[in-house]
Amino acid sequence: MAQTGDKGDKQYGTGQPFLKAEFTFALKPATPYGAVAGAAAGDLGFVGAMPVRVEAATGRGYALFCPGIAAFAHGADPNTANSQIFFMRGVGGPTLESKFTAFGRVIQGQAAIDAVADGEPPPAPDRIVRMRVLADMPVAERPKLQIMDTRGPAFAALLAETAKTKGPTSACAT
Repeated sequence: MAQTGDKGDKQYGTGQPFLKAEFTFALKPATPYGAVAGAAAGDLGFVGAMPVRVEAATGRGYALFCPGIAAFAHGADPNTANSQIFFMRGVGGPTLESKFTAFGRVIQGQAAIDAVADGEPPPAPDRIVRMRVLADMPVAERPKLQIMDTRGPAFAALLAETAKTKGPTSACAT
């Protein structure tokens, strides 16, 4: 992962209130999700562009920590998210899932995330000079992206092809 925030002082604070942990979310049982081939029905799917795992027993879901997922870091108390965020460069797995609050996904620019210097802190830290949130950009400046309905047949075909070439639980690969 590439993490940034509190200038390395581990104080986890900005003077703003801490954010309450939101690791899981309730899903409407009738809402269909694009299933990943080979996974148990209702187990893997998507909410918007975010890959999620849905627990059939509880109906609750949580984000899969795939490349590009953006999440809040926190201190020992999970309700202390405030000044640190991280972006996934690889698959995070169960050590992160349902333990950190995911809030978005990099749609364009993953190469910049992958190029961030390693280390805690890195010897020569990189700086975010400019980052833009798609929803905050003027419509005329937004990149042209293909948007698919995760419940539609075109997305189901994409999932099937991805599962065929990258494996049955490849929700992170789409």
